[in-house]
Amino acid sequence: MRQTVFLFLVLSITILSSTEISIPNISGTWTKSASPYNINCDITIPNGQLLTIEPGTEIVFQGHYRFNVQGCINAAGSEGDSIIMRAANPETGWMGIRFANTPVSNPKSNISHCIIKDGNANLIYSSDYSGFGGGIFFQNYSKADVSNCYFTNNRASAGSAIACITSSPNITGNVFRGNRSGYEVGSGYATIECNVGSSPTISNNLIEKNYCIGQYYCAGAGLRLLDNSNPMIKNNIIRENWIVSDGNLSEGTALYIHRSDPILINNLIYDNYIEPEGAHGSGGAIFFYDSYAKLINNTIKTNYAREGGALWFKLSSPDFHNNIIRGNEAATLEQQIFFDDDASDPNFYHNNIEGGKENFGFKYPEYTFTGAWVNNIDEDPKYEDIGNGLDYNLASDSPCIDAGTLDFTAEIPLEELDLLSNERVFGQTIDMGAIESYIASPSNLSMVKTDSAILLTWDIIPSAASYKIYSSDDPYGTFILEDTVSSNSYQIDLNQAVKKFYYIKSSN
Repeated sequence: MRQTVFLFLVLSITILSSTEISIPNISGTWTKSASPYNINCDITIPNGQLLTIEPGTEIVFQGHYRFNVQGCINAAGSEGDSIIMRAANPETGWMGIRFANTPVSNPKSNISHCIIKDGNANLIYSSDYSGFGGGIFFQNYSKADVSNCYFTNNRASAGSAIACITSSPNITGNVFRGNRSGYEVGSGYATIECNVGSSPTISNNLIEKNYCIGQYYCAGAGLRLLDNSNPMIKNNIIRENWIVSDGNLSEGTALYIHRSDPILINNLIYDNYIEPEGAHGSGGAIFFYDSYAKLINNTIKTNYAREGGALWFKLSSPDFHNNIIRGNEAATLEQQIFFDDDASDPNFYHNNIEGGKENFGFKYPEYTFTGAWVNNIDEDPKYEDIGNGLDYNLASDSPCIDAGTLDFTAEIPLEELDLLSNERVFGQTIDMGAIESYIASPSNLSMVKTDSAILLTWDIIPSAASYKIYSSDDPYGTFILEDTVSSNSYQIDLNQAVKKFYYIKSSN
């Protein structure tokens, strides 16, 4: 008996759409459904024109092409659906987004929730800035927000991810990882470059695992600030960046500061280094040259260089308030803090500095330190990990708690939140370091009323030394400290009390 078997083969064919861009001027709206957009030439948003890019759109540069913005770009992805800008050939790359003398009459541009990768500005340093800004380049233009983006595998001679020339955009909430500045036969400068009077706000970014390489000179694997560039740098984590020093001069792995006076607040700067060990490098964390910067509540730890594992000074007298500077190493003199001249006189107020001023290093033995030295300590800060992935939280018995000063607020406003967005002043006064000590708020508040009193009770907070009782006549008004108690209860006398609103705060 013959059996016949019929085989049915069903083919499912998916037609992928794409859009070819082969004309230089662009505007309108680019959509996810029409992507990827394959870019086959240099493209420009003309003056007075707007390009909107929808979430999830992918833009693929088929060659080393520029994305010029002379008008306005609104590239707003979303948290779960980023806009992607990349090169078809990562090695060739593309020339990045470039705001070069964009007319200020245009609306503010927005670049948010984008993945920007494979940018490749010319790697040879050039006077026309063509080698600046692998991912985004700004020149004489500040009307832009760059937020919540991911920059990776971007390259340039200066500013592998972002370069600002006389420009001050807002750079906040981004991740910069795995970008490279410089090339083996040239010099390399920074992941974020601020040059010629650029003072952007650089806040809440993660800057990690970026590096500089160059035959002649490298500066600032994290950031470089040059020629009157005075940005506000706050609430950033700058870690594990490095400079490859193959006989070249290498300076300021996390930050290089020259002829600029930035403000650094609430930054965590750690594990930045110059390799190989013993290579000619200065300032494992920060290099100061002709600077009067102000550093407030930063934690600077376990950075490495040949001279000045943490800080290196020349013609510089910055002010330091409430910083923790410990565990940094130098290959030659083993000092964290190094002075290249006798003219530098930084001022230190309420810092925790390992080795104290007695362990400062000097280029020549006749040099001395004559800056202010007020209420600084040299004690183990007693870090702990409270489950947030960082080992730099202050334990409840840390000597850094309530050991800072608020004197700087006469010049610089107090940041209300610390690096982790907790209340900046939690106890009696501000702590040292980037992360304020935090104690859980009282919970399970209960009230028992008698004829003459109301008794408030709450669960004991193990790490709390006391509880502060605040009251106000208006729940939306100003609460005033009424009392401090050591037990987990508080009694209100009804014979003397008027209508009030209360809240209770743990304190260490």
